[in-house]
Amino acid sequence: MDSLNNVALRPWPAPKKEELTQDDLLFKIEQLASERGHLRNITEQSLQEDIDAGKHVPADAEEGAKDEKKDKEVPSRQEQLEKVFKAGQEMYSHLEWAKFAATNALDLVSLVLSQDPNKRSLNFFSPTFRDQGLNQGIPLGSFGISKENHEHRTRKVEEQHRLQDLASKQEAAAQGARMGALDSSVDEILKAAKHLEKEIRRETKYWHEIVSVSDKGWPIQRLRQNVRHAPFAVRYGLPEASDHFKARGFAPLQMDKDGSIILDPALALKPKTFRVRVSIDGKITGTSQISVDGDFATRSLEKSIQLARDSLLEEELYYEMSLETRQLLAYGVAFRDSVIHIDAPQMGSAFQDRKLLIDCIPRDDPIPSNEGHEHDWLARNIAEALRLLLVHEHSMRLHRRSQLPPPLTGQAREKLPPPLLRTLLAILNHIAGVDSLYAYLDLVAKTLKGAGLDATLETTRETSWANLVESLKTMSRKGLSATDQLLEIFMKPFDGKATLTLPTSNSAQPENLIVVTRTIIGQPTFGTEHKLTLPSTLTSDIGLFQQHKFDSVTELKSYLDWILSLHIAHRLLKGDYASRAQTRTQDPRLSIRTKDSKKSTKSTKDIKVDFNDGELKVTALAVDTIAESGDSEQSHNLVASMMLSLLVWTLSTLLPALSGAQRIRSDPGVAGPALEIVHLYNDQWPTGITVSKGGRKFSNYPAGLDANNTNTGTNNKYAVAELTTNGTETPYPSVEINNPPIGAINYTTTPPTGANYQNYLIGVQSVVLDPQDRLWILDTGRALTEDGTLVNASPGGPKLVGVDIESDTVIQTIVFPPTVAFPDSYLNDVRFDLRPSVSASGKGVAYITDSSSEGRNGIIIVDLGTGESWRHLDGTKETRAERGFVPYVWGQPAYYIPGPGQPLTTVPLGSDGIALSADGQYLYFGPVGGRTLYSIPTERLRDRSQASELLALGAVNNKGERGVSDGFETDTNGFIYAGNMEQNEIGFHNPMNASMTLFVRDPRISWVDTMSVGSDGYLYFTDNQLAFSSAFYPGTDRRERPFVLFRAPLPNNGSRVFLQ
Repeated sequence: MDSLNNVALRPWPAPKKEELTQDDLLFKIEQLASERGHLRNITEQSLQEDIDAGKHVPADAEEGAKDEKKDKEVPSRQEQLEKVFKAGQEMYSHLEWAKFAATNALDLVSLVLSQDPNKRSLNFFSPTFRDQGLNQGIPLGSFGISKENHEHRTRKVEEQHRLQDLASKQEAAAQGARMGALDSSVDEILKAAKHLEKEIRRETKYWHEIVSVSDKGWPIQRLRQNVRHAPFAVRYGLPEASDHFKARGFAPLQMDKDGSIILDPALALKPKTFRVRVSIDGKITGTSQISVDGDFATRSLEKSIQLARDSLLEEELYYEMSLETRQLLAYGVAFRDSVIHIDAPQMGSAFQDRKLLIDCIPRDDPIPSNEGHEHDWLARNIAEALRLLLVHEHSMRLHRRSQLPPPLTGQAREKLPPPLLRTLLAILNHIAGVDSLYAYLDLVAKTLKGAGLDATLETTRETSWANLVESLKTMSRKGLSATDQLLEIFMKPFDGKATLTLPTSNSAQPENLIVVTRTIIGQPTFGTEHKLTLPSTLTSDIGLFQQHKFDSVTELKSYLDWILSLHIAHRLLKGDYASRAQTRTQDPRLSIRTKDSKKSTKSTKDIKVDFNDGELKVTALAVDTIAESGDSEQSHNLVASMMLSLLVWTLSTLLPALSGAQRIRSDPGVAGPALEIVHLYNDQWPTGITVSKGGRKFSNYPAGLDANNTNTGTNNKYAVAELTTNGTETPYPSVEINNPPIGAINYTTTPPTGANYQNYLIGVQSVVLDPQDRLWILDTGRALTEDGTLVNASPGGPKLVGVDIESDTVIQTIVFPPTVAFPDSYLNDVRFDLRPSVSASGKGVAYITDSSSEGRNGIIIVDLGTGESWRHLDGTKETRAERGFVPYVWGQPAYYIPGPGQPLTTVPLGSDGIALSADGQYLYFGPVGGRTLYSIPTERLRDRSQASELLALGAVNNKGERGVSDGFETDTNGFIYAGNMEQNEIGFHNPMNASMTLFVRDPRISWVDTMSVGSDGYLYFTDNQLAFSSAFYPGTDRRERPFVLFRAPLPNNGSRVFLQ
């Protein structure tokens, strides 16, 4: 027993290389059981016997030993043959025995089955049994099998116990097998349930995203291939795109492991964008590229599809334009480094190299920080126009396919790229040509008027554009939408027309000189052509052809100068001097015989007429003198002729700065109702005035027009104030909002800019109460420095601030983005329409004028519910100051001084006054630099569709002259009130008869800035003497304080209009 003290029952640890895992150990046990039987039969004695018998040697080792022995004893050929023969005999014997056993089994089974008459057939038996058995008399069905009951047999006790044990074991084994099978079945069912749940979740999510994509309007279709994880695909390409791009507009919607849709490689690519840039002298000053917010990798599926569709359209647009460049090299179009270069002649002077650069770039490319943005509006408008043209081409392809096809021919029809670049070039060249020509003709007409000659000019940039509204009403081309018919106008040749009515010596039929400018970039002609048609009487008198064609404006201007000089010399002057005038050559020169009565001599004087680039010069030249007595003929005084020529030349030289309206040179007297003084402004200089329903009055003091109003952060200047009944002014709505921390100007930037505070007032230009009696403060974000420099606005400065006058608190602030209120914009006046039907939000809209003297003028529209804003009539001639416009104050011209050290100029102030009609259907406006009153339907301004700007341009109406005025206002009579500082009066336009009627005249009225109709039936207006400020010649402040707030009773019991 002592020897067993150190015995370990655990197996000796094996090396790691020979270590067996649990699976390997189980495999070994199974292998031993199959080789040696059950382990209980293996004893020490049996193992010893195996060792003695040599069975402990591995089989492969034993076989190896035998192989070595066989290799040593190589049999002879005879032995091998005998061995093969013996093996064949053994094989044959085994086969015979197998055949014998098989036939016996077949015969036995067939004989047993023959008990059933339906299963008796001789073919079931072997041939041997049929011959030796059935044919010898063995009957069918003679052998049978039956199951017998042996319960009567008495078994031994040991056998009974053994059978009972066996039955119990079999029952236990069967029960265990059933339990195992049941467990396995349950596991399989649970596994299948989990798999089904997962698949249901995947399919639900996949179908949810499919339905979401379909609900957004994207066409979904089933793939032809039986693909399990991508049964559907989305078609996002445009159906009428070019073949190359149409094929790319299709992407399978593959299912991910969690059921979400995997982006197809076509959708996962980085989207691209079509970019237009404006280059001036090699420097980028504008781009259509918009900065992208967010990461493309985290965008939604619908957004990815939309970006893929947009990218495909952008790439197709760029591709089609690239193809066009091959045919347009002669028009300043070049294609270098994947960028299309286009000359833009209409954009500025001839001293600047201005180009358009067009390319296609990844959408998320950053915008270079060194690029300017003053021409972003132009680049974006051009890009949008080109996109519209491509979409229109798609619509036209569908329209052409829906028509009857043309007859078949033997020649293949050439498929040209759509006219995208050609249309753009045609517009650029046409506008450049007609603008240059019409500027010259306008100068000619003014020169002739200034010389006392009756001449009128009518111009149309493009006839189809001018008649756009009427054309849209009458368009009925079958199968084409109104938008396509509208865009089809731009695919046709452009025709501009100018008619100059020439002065005549008698009052006969007027003589019209007509210039038709046609531009087409396409076959059969290319470029711009000017066709001049002269009056028939002029051609017969001078001996010229009636029609002439010119390729350039310079040639046409030179010819017109010569024609007009001939007309004045050979027709007008010759008609005045009758028989004493003689034309000797085709030069614009006239010889006139005169007589000196004292010396009894006759002399001949040549009158030379020179029209050069719109300026008229008449020169008298002495030719000879002939003594003659007794001649009593009366002659014209030469000195008078010389003075007349000098007067004509002087007027023609100064005419570009003059206008022909009647001007007062003395006190005009008083007319209309008597003026009442409501308030005197002794300190700050006012512009705006507004009166509430309860009679409260509010004014503002713009820092953008008077440096004395600029808040420095320490001088306590206020931008808005309430006028109290005791004649004082209280900062409104609070002192804090009127005092920016660092003042209205940020001097930390170079050059200084307006402060970017959204919660403070910077440079307020107007205050207006809406129909709900909420006060709205219009802040330009700009202010004047001490030396009179107007700084640009910073983002956050231009805004519209709403104040509840009951609680005197700010209730809403709408900040204008830099794309609506530009840094050099000057937001001037505002009007409100709170009817729910006029805006998507139901909160009403505001209309604002931009009167900037530096940037683009226009009208801004604001949705008061959403805060969104947009521009219309952007930079159009109706919102700009008239060229060369000079108003007169007490008979003296008022020239404008843009800033310190800058030369004089004509008045450049654009759209300023603004008023809504009493029913809110029309908006009236007009520039300070002009006397014309314009109107436009308000629905055209609220429209934000792609063609909205074109529709707005075509909807502007000229309502006639109104005088030089600043602010407008409306009353319940429907009258539109406007000041007239040249006549020291206020008049009103009556829409019923389109007339301008005097309302009140008083010498104290100089510059009526803002008007407000009160609920008490009075018209309130401020007079701030702006024309006498340092902004006008001679640059000194000639204003006399105090400035005055007047009021006058309205006619016909008029009152305030409430649009709500």
